[in-house]
Amino acid sequence: MSIRQISLAKYFDKEKLLSMLNRNMLEDEAKLKQVRSILKQIRTQGDKALFEILKQIEGQDFTAENLSVEARDIKNAVSRIEKDLYKSLQVAARKIKKYHQNQTVKSWFVEEKGMKSGMIVRPLERVGIYVPGGEATYPSTLLMNVIPAQIAGVKDIVVCTPANAEGKVNDVILTAANILNIKKVYKIGGAQAIGAMAYGTQTLSKVDKITGPGNIYVTLAKKEVFGTVGIDMLAGPSEVVILADDEANPEIIASDMLAQAEHGSGAMAILITDSKELSEKVKTDLETQLKIISRNNAQKSLADFGLIIDVSDINVGLDVLNAIGAEHLVLYTSNYTDILPKVKTAGAILAGKNSAVALGDYAAGPNHTLPTMGNAAFSSPLSVDDFLKKSSFLEVDEEGLEELAPTVETIARAEGLDAHANSVEIRRKSND
Repeated sequence: MSIRQISLAKYFDKEKLLSMLNRNMLEDEAKLKQVRSILKQIRTQGDKALFEILKQIEGQDFTAENLSVEARDIKNAVSRIEKDLYKSLQVAARKIKKYHQNQTVKSWFVEEKGMKSGMIVRPLERVGIYVPGGEATYPSTLLMNVIPAQIAGVKDIVVCTPANAEGKVNDVILTAANILNIKKVYKIGGAQAIGAMAYGTQTLSKVDKITGPGNIYVTLAKKEVFGTVGIDMLAGPSEVVILADDEANPEIIASDMLAQAEHGSGAMAILITDSKELSEKVKTDLETQLKIISRNNAQKSLADFGLIIDVSDINVGLDVLNAIGAEHLVLYTSNYTDILPKVKTAGAILAGKNSAVALGDYAAGPNHTLPTMGNAAFSSPLSVDDFLKKSSFLEVDEEGLEELAPTVETIARAEGLDAHANSVEIRRKSND
């Protein structure tokens, strides 16, 4: 097994460190050209282009009649999966719902002399959820995206996900959809799914916003359609950074690193530690655990995107992790409660020995749709707020107009916007 290993001191070169992370997936011009071609065809030709692209890229011979999953197939999917899995999906749904119910935002108003102002909060009317397929099946992604949308009050939710070689959607995904009473599931993957939801076709109506992670084609497509529709974020490959000291268990650290690496396709797993003894033990445990996991892409991910960073002390480690701004940050040190307030940038923070990333990925409650590629510096996990729209509100009576008018007219004229000032002055005169 191969994994890169470096040592950093207090005054490390941030730009050099970030360049080692290979987070430049969105700079692939060849793939961007393909995505733009797909989107243009769907935007201009609708269903005709969509079905041709599905046949060409996914090998699916779909029509308007069989593009969506029939209601009975969604309902009956539960009978085709293991009972324990069904119960686990129900538990996860309840936990996720309970967590996200704390994120609700209501309209608010304040009244003062001659004026009432506030914020009107409404749900988006129609959203599209992308659930990836291919290398794995992700019912958890459906739960994590649909539940906050439902709590926000979105009435019309559609799901797009790739079908298998037989033209069917995985029963586990359909069961997750059934648990949440989702009726519209379309058998579309990749950039073509994003295009269909963004522009609409004769079969699939345009949505207001698209959420959900995917491969580079999906991410590039979301970037291209932003402005036509809203998007949640540009999600890149999965990431974990683990900050650990000499009291940490190397076997647990190796397991968390491999849990990210097995996502493949650029997944990044980084250990930061002030214990060289620990870093050597972790490398040994990575070797051992690689032999027992089913996916052989983990080894390549570790070689290409894995990294062990030895630091002179934990405070340097803090500077390093804040510079990276990872999707998942695991604090596995004896004094993590003291360290937590010093963490500035991370999508999700998991504190302590027992807080496995996988718990948050599936069933603890927090959302697993998280900012990657350093975007945690300005972005946040998917939440109920992503499915809301807000309008400011203002109602002014004669008294309020007289109170504000001199201030507004003075500023407007200072900016050379005489019509702005005049629009206030005319109202004052009409009240005389």
